[in-house]
Amino acid sequence: MISYLVKRLVQLIFVFIIALVVIFTIPRLMPGDPTQYIIGERIQIGQQYLDLRNQLVSRFGLDKSYPEQFLRISVH
Repeated sequence: MISYLVKRLVQLIFVFIIALVVIFTIPRLMPGDPTQYIIGERIQIGQQYLDLRNQLVSRFGLDKSYPEQFLRISVH
């Protein structure tokens, strides 16, 4: 019984890690800038747009490497 539970727990952890990697990867494969989708078309290109974009990039850690982003998302 214990060996069955350990085996299932290992499988659960493996599936969880795979799901986490897939969920992290799919949005990064999509075309375009994620901040543009958040900001939308409401703000014209200009200093206000650039300031907002820089705030979003910093807030979501998009200026960091993919491994750093993954660890940041996984921990939070």
